Amino acid sequence: MDTGASSAGRSVSRWDLVLQLLSGFRRRWNARSPNRKTYLGAVPDSARHMNAVLFSVSERQLRELDEQESTYNRLVIDQEQVTGEPSPVTQIWIYVPKQEWTFDEPSSDYAVKRSYVDTVMLGCLE
Repeated sequence: MDTGASSAGRSVSRWDLVLQLLSGFRRRWNARSPNRKTYLGAVPDSARHMNAVLFSVSERQLRELDEQESTYNRLVIDQEQVTGEPSPVTQIWIYVPKQEWTFDEPSSDYAVKRSYVDTVMLGCLE
């Protein structure tokens, strides 16, 4: 069954996804974009953990994903930080908002798109 999701020009089937628990990070509504929207980001926090999804990409897809996530930095994740279903993925990264695109306080100038909230909530329910 296809989730209809897409990332870096590639359709992501639910069977391509591996659910994991990632330690050392938490989610926060702290990412802003050039299109004046607010997005969910991940921030380092050694005392916390969050759910995560792993999926394989080719070198080309990784470059495309880097372009798509241009307001984020791609950081290497240690295998020890990830627990959950077995995965063939050997190199793990996470995208965290670049400093210049983060904020501490909400602003009406950077709205959260309703469709984005719906997508985030759908991911929490599945």
